[in-house]
Amino acid sequence: METKVVLESITVGGKTFREHLEIVNHKDTILYIEDIVKSKEELTEWQIKNIHRLILKGIEDKYAGSYREGFYRPIIFVGIHPFIDGNGRTSRLLLNLELMKAGYPPIIIRKENRLEYYNALDKAHTTKNNKDFVNLVLAEVNSILDLYLKYL
Repeated sequence: METKVVLESITVGGKTFREHLEIVNHKDTILYIEDIVKSKEELTEWQIKNIHRLILKGIEDKYAGSYREGFYRPIIFVGIHPFIDGNGRTSRLLLNLELMKAGYPPIIIRKENRLEYYNALDKAHTTKNNKDFVNLVLAEVNSILDLYLKYL
């Protein structure tokens, strides 16, 4: 309910302004990603920077859409963290962009799966074995699809 209130541009008591902006920015970024999917655009570095810019809008404008010094054309966010802030949010939104382009619904990494998610990411990065990560994403996609079917 609090998220709904924030998305309707009313701040929620007990939440910081940063938390409010993070939710609003996330909504705007999702809308941008939906536009990319609808127009069937190929993902570009400019779009990745734009996604990051939207995530940090009003929070860290100085760093929004800019790589850390020394990073050029990053390929894997998890291992290199090219931005000062917002790497995780950007990478999860890029994951959802790719899922949506393939016709799947976006996923949410639930709190109870967060540790498993981070462990799978770490394993994929350090061992180049992404099986656990792929299985986690598949489980989340199946969970969302089951939810959709339940409400149809």
